[in-house]
Amino acid sequence: MHNRICKLPDYQISFPQLEATYLNDNDLRSIPDEFIEGIKNTRVLNLASNMISFLPQSLMGLTQLCMLNLSKNRSLCEVSILGELKYLEILILNKTGIKEVPESIGQLVNLRRLELKDCKELCYTTPGVILKLSRLEELCIEFVVPSIGIHKCLDEVMCLSKLTCLRLKAPSVYDIPQDFKFDKLKGFNIRIQKEYKMYYMWNPERHLTLCTDYLVFPFLKWMKRLIEVKRPNTSLFNIKNLNNIVPDLYQEGFNNLEGIALMECPNITCLVDTCDLEGNTNEKFLMEFKHLVLSGLYNLKVLWKCPDEFISLTNLVNLYIIGCDKLVRLFPMSVAKGLVSLKEVRIRLCENLEEVIWGETEMDEVIVFPCLTTIGLRGCYKLKSFYSGSCSIKYPSLVKVSPVHCPNMEMWGHGSHETPKLKFVNNVPLDGPYSINDAIVKVRVQKTYPGGRAPPLGYIKIRPCLVDTCDLEGNTNEKFLMEFKHLVLSGLYNLKVLWKCPNQFISLTNLIHLHIEYCHKLVRLFPLSIAQGLVSMKELKIKGCDGLEEMIWGETEMAANIVVFPCLTSIELRYLYKFKSFYSGGNCTIKYPSLVEVTVRGCLNMEMWGPGTHETPKLKFVDGEPLDGPYSINDAVIKSVEKYKEEKYKREQWMIANKENEKKCKQEHIEKKITNTR
Repeated sequence: MHNRICKLPDYQISFPQLEATYLNDNDLRSIPDEFIEGIKNTRVLNLASNMISFLPQSLMGLTQLCMLNLSKNRSLCEVSILGELKYLEILILNKTGIKEVPESIGQLVNLRRLELKDCKELCYTTPGVILKLSRLEELCIEFVVPSIGIHKCLDEVMCLSKLTCLRLKAPSVYDIPQDFKFDKLKGFNIRIQKEYKMYYMWNPERHLTLCTDYLVFPFLKWMKRLIEVKRPNTSLFNIKNLNNIVPDLYQEGFNNLEGIALMECPNITCLVDTCDLEGNTNEKFLMEFKHLVLSGLYNLKVLWKCPDEFISLTNLVNLYIIGCDKLVRLFPMSVAKGLVSLKEVRIRLCENLEEVIWGETEMDEVIVFPCLTTIGLRGCYKLKSFYSGSCSIKYPSLVKVSPVHCPNMEMWGHGSHETPKLKFVNNVPLDGPYSINDAIVKVRVQKTYPGGRAPPLGYIKIRPCLVDTCDLEGNTNEKFLMEFKHLVLSGLYNLKVLWKCPNQFISLTNLIHLHIEYCHKLVRLFPLSIAQGLVSMKELKIKGCDGLEEMIWGETEMAANIVVFPCLTSIELRYLYKFKSFYSGGNCTIKYPSLVEVTVRGCLNMEMWGPGTHETPKLKFVDGEPLDGPYSINDAVIKSVEKYKEEKYKREQWMIANKENEKKCKQEHIEKKITNTR
């Protein structure tokens, strides 16, 4: 493993006692027949993360093989030969280039686990193949391209009597059969349509992620049955016809879920609105929720529009709120005092939030949050206090409080706040169990930041650059930005250049992580004279900068004309529509000895990685496209961009064809809702 082996012995060898063979994470392009003959008794063969494009006929001789891992061989498209491995129990084909599940796979009658994850070309399974795998217990299959074969495949999946775990990705809600049943499944992870990274997956054994423009009636009916039987943690992303949970999804049982994430649903204004709910107003809403994520709900103004006595959050364990700019405050004390199970609260980038808890109790009582261990507050510019009332509050389990980039936070709250286990607020020590207010004041005055990280500049009011020595008196011989190890620039719409000063005053030798997103006026980042000083840089992520054209430009002043980025391991470039190249200078030689991951996605105008020589000895793929050698990154980038353009075109055509169908289903849903109301 991890030995960079590029060739196996092509002469006679013999390892008759070898039961497990691990050759993953190397540079293998083929497997010699002589080698296969020498390990014919092996039971486990791991060939993942290589560059294998075909399988040798001699593979059929591994009659004792029980587990085969061929994942991350992107050029491997033909796997029909695997049907001869009759004793195979585990087959992993994740991130391969296969376009269909061939008929021969149906011969693997002993197969218990089959994985087909992130196979971007997969769109078809030969009818009857899945049905023949009668002993299958675990199935992971992801379809990216819409196909009528998906529906037939899922019909066969329902007939697998021993299947207990299913991981499924489908491009549309219409690909899920309305009679699809989950009764026998102990675990499942179902994702519909778009890919979305779910960071808060508390119960991965039962999870449903839905990303579509509209929730249509046939699918809602299926979801209702699923919720009644399995109560999965559910993520809803970018749903346009959703205004709240109650009453919009009340009949579908969403009020009874244990975990829900609502992300970038543009029309949600609250979670509960009893103004539109007829009857059942004595019910306690949100009572079953254990995990709640609200992210990017730009129109969410309040959490509920109903009397507080109809809300219960006694079971809530985790609460994450991110980017809900219209929220001003969260919980009245009458509801907050019921948060007896709450362990973790994280609130980020809620620009108008002023207080988390407000109000008094009816009696002069002491409020206790018995389980609360972590409170994270970040980028809440208008936050004044955690609690604005005067009650006494005890936090017997609280061990971490981190208010970051909350410049207007004047105190934790009025009254007495007892935190016996809390030792620090950020890096400011507490003088005792009742001194959290003093620590908050010190954090604000000292402007300390946790972990020594430089503050994300998206949270600070700055000019159109980071360094401008035109307004700086004296100290012009100082090296600026030299201490920065971590730098995030997010949403700086007026940022045009990184500095306005001679390049010799800038040093980035200690910079490890750089993340830039949505800085639309940036055109280019680093001259080569500065970039060659990025000797500590490990990770570079650039996303959604519409005007960016190049990362590095210019020539080197070094005689050898060679630049080395010794620590750089990961480069991610996403949705840079004007981006042309990573480096636009002359015939300079640039070496990336540690680079193992390059992602180029949505850079439609990218023509090449850069002129000159670019040596990437450890890099095997660019966004799934294999490299032919350590100097072939330019070719891989071109292939990756062209492939993305093809995928984009296919998806656009599918969306056009599907649009009318969605409109029709939406109208049917409205008519059904009106009929039910009557």
